[in-house]
Amino acid sequence: MGKLLEVENLQVSFKIHTGEVQAVKKVSFDVEKGETVAIVGESGCGKSVTSKTIMGLLPLEQSQIKEGSRILFDGKDLLKFTKEERQNFCGKDCAMIFQDALTALNPTLTVGKQVTENLKNHTSLNKADRHKKAVEILKKVGIADAEACMEKYPLELSGGMRQRVMIASAIICEPKLLIADEPTTALDVTIQAQVLKLMKEVQASMDMAILLITHDLGVVAQMADKIVVMYAGEVVEKGSPEDIYYHSRHPYTKALLQSVPKIGNREEKLVSIEGSLPSTLNPPKGCVFADRCSECMNICQGEHPEMQKIGDGHKAACWLIEKEKWEEGQ
Repeated sequence: MGKLLEVENLQVSFKIHTGEVQAVKKVSFDVEKGETVAIVGESGCGKSVTSKTIMGLLPLEQSQIKEGSRILFDGKDLLKFTKEERQNFCGKDCAMIFQDALTALNPTLTVGKQVTENLKNHTSLNKADRHKKAVEILKKVGIADAEACMEKYPLELSGGMRQRVMIASAIICEPKLLIADEPTTALDVTIQAQVLKLMKEVQASMDMAILLITHDLGVVAQMADKIVVMYAGEVVEKGSPEDIYYHSRHPYTKALLQSVPKIGNREEKLVSIEGSLPSTLNPPKGCVFADRCSECMNICQGEHPEMQKIGDGHKAACWLIEKEKWEEGQ
């Protein structure tokens, strides 16, 4: 298929009055054309900062992208784009769905004005043709009375309808990459399933790649071709859904899977990960998960583990893998 997006050694920090918050540290992954890659992890792990860096949505005054970071899109480094190139990229080649449609959509503008905005910015279509295209795309995302919906305001729509409108706005210019940042968080379970099904259908019809940002491992199971697990600003494991769900190697990935409630098993207690995220102002010298890990060794506290290859496309950053390799060689 070929690589569409390549994130290499991405490092992002934020300046605050007490120092420098290291939000993303040496993050690397790629997205191939037409595939879905999910970035998973608990709140504060850096997954949303990563997605907003790709879209160029970070506050320029407070944030800093470190030297050596690269984000390649179709072979071109997004971090070197001019303002005009960035404007052409956002909405046309790449679009984003945010987690709360009520705050992402402008409450003072009609649905029609918001859905046609990207067409106005990125195409030469006249007003009538933009209106026609918008009605078509609203129908495509499952809004039956699309013509009437064009005249409504976001507050007049249900949560599921607003999410469909936001998806329509994002895909109207048929982007090569769709970034979905927690697209089902504010929705009930039945609407979640409808939105995910819709995203898969749109992806298939447009041959579009999706970068899915989520903490919900149930969403990942349905959608992803590859999974990237993040913790405390770092990638700790990545691989196929089978690798992550059935052959996970990093203790954090295992703990994340164990914390998912099991349907139908009322006697089993819900497992939580003890402790809290390490400081991003003064990150630990060794493994970022060491203080919460039940299998922590002395080396984990003092030295940072590098990413180790486990299988085809499956990698994890953990000293236990190095230990196992050493024991197998004895």
